[in-house]
Amino acid sequence: MKTISKEFIEKAREIMDRSKVVFVKDFCKELNIDGYTLRQLYQYGIHAYGKTKCGYCGRAFFLRASSRATKFCCPEHKKLYFQKHRAKTKVSICEHCGKEFRQYSFRNCRFCSPQCAGLHRRKQKDEL
Repeated sequence: MKTISKEFIEKAREIMDRSKVVFVKDFCKELNIDGYTLRQLYQYGIHAYGKTKCGYCGRAFFLRASSRATKFCCPEHKKLYFQKHRAKTKVSICEHCGKEFRQYSFRNCRFCSPQCAGLHRRKQKDEL
């Protein structure tokens, strides 16, 4: 187990204080660390959080370090945003279950969920 020096912890805190938004990828790149070291920094109270605004209401909220870049503060606002911007979406049919689902027009998803994609891959694998 690698130990973390006090200087390294101070440098990490300095980066957190200097930046308004600190994303995990940029934080790790600047400190030249891997995920294991980042988890060790959590023990010292240093978390790579990002602050962003909701795409629907504009309210500021914090992203967790483990989450992807979320654009909405809650699932309800995501749903309301998609209802308001239906022109940007298209209806597609899942190749596995046949269910209709909406997606952005620039995306080309074949499945309605990651679960359907996984089941489809397993089915293809079993057929081989």
